[in-house]
Amino acid sequence: MSKSHLILLTKQANPTDVNTLKMDAQEAELENQFDLAMELWTRVLAASNSKLDPQAINAFGRIALKREKFEQNLPPQTQPITPSQPFTSRQSPTTETTPPQRDIEFLPIISNKTFSFETVRINKPWIVMKRDQREAEYFPIDLGGSMTLDLVKIPAGSFMMGSPDGEGYSSEKPQNRVILKEFWIGKYPVTQAQWKQVVTVLPKIGQHLKSDPSYFKKDNCPVEKVSWLSAQEFCKRLSLAVKRKIRLPSEAEWEYACRSGTTTPFAFGETISPKIANYDGNYFYGNGLKGEYREQTTSVGQFPANGWGLYDMHGNVWEWCQDDWHSGYQDALNYGAAAWQKTNDGKALKKVIRGGSWNAVPQDCRSANRGNYSRNGRKNTIGFRVVMSSQ
Repeated sequence: MSKSHLILLTKQANPTDVNTLKMDAQEAELENQFDLAMELWTRVLAASNSKLDPQAINAFGRIALKREKFEQNLPPQTQPITPSQPFTSRQSPTTETTPPQRDIEFLPIISNKTFSFETVRINKPWIVMKRDQREAEYFPIDLGGSMTLDLVKIPAGSFMMGSPDGEGYSSEKPQNRVILKEFWIGKYPVTQAQWKQVVTVLPKIGQHLKSDPSYFKKDNCPVEKVSWLSAQEFCKRLSLAVKRKIRLPSEAEWEYACRSGTTTPFAFGETISPKIANYDGNYFYGNGLKGEYREQTTSVGQFPANGWGLYDMHGNVWEWCQDDWHSGYQDALNYGAAAWQKTNDGKALKKVIRGGSWNAVPQDCRSANRGNYSRNGRKNTIGFRVVMSSQ
């Protein structure tokens, strides 16, 4: 690496940019692109200036071990193909076929129902301060095949959006009061099974969608490796089928729903535990302790819900929001609508993501934390959940 390159990397970096570097580094590592992963972690270290990032330090040793194990397990090298050797079908590039789609009328709407759930509050490491049984109202959309997509009712109200002094990053400030109307939001992130059902059953509107895009394959895990634009197509198909507006949440709606009436860093209290959320358990927040790092997504609903019956709002996958990325709340709207950047073509490239993921540190899984990613980007750390406005 050149001296000029090092100087460039040591310039002050925005925390959000560092988070993006980390996400890219972790995905490169998962895909065994070890040189790229090392380069990206080097950028993280350089961006941290005098404060060494422990996540980056640990990554170097971990990648070295993975590289050694990977190289030991490589199959014997095959002979290169010469012009006299014809290409076989195995050597030909594969093409993706569009899944068959059938014409449908409309998906049936089931009457509102209620469900019971358990939520927890913690204030000391590994000690559950309070377990509480609650009920919430939900709106099930029948996707066919005994599958529903459940939307939980979120009451109208107001809250202080963003992080208070002493918590979080500059992009989460200044705090501002936001007033919201009642709405419905996904009980879980959209799962791989739900995604596949919608993609294969409902007709295309604007773009083709892959029926199985996820890196981690399991029906009940969140769908990931879907772009913001693909999530928009999913919402359009579902909206047409149920005759209701289905969309991504604004980030104000997302944070309000995540907090579920709390003002603490997490819906569960002042800290968080790998026993109640899926994130990188090698790190802790506040008075918390280290724990398990699962290194992959987990089935939705595996951990306790927040106070309003929503699961996986902290960790598992980042979730797309409707909003364009903006660096803070200086000009924030106070009524919960999505914020759009003023651009010449009206198409901002970066969109807001919320909630942290399976490989995020707990600091980045807080209710107020925000990140961003390209609207065309696809990561195995990013999924989404949907919203429906009340009528």
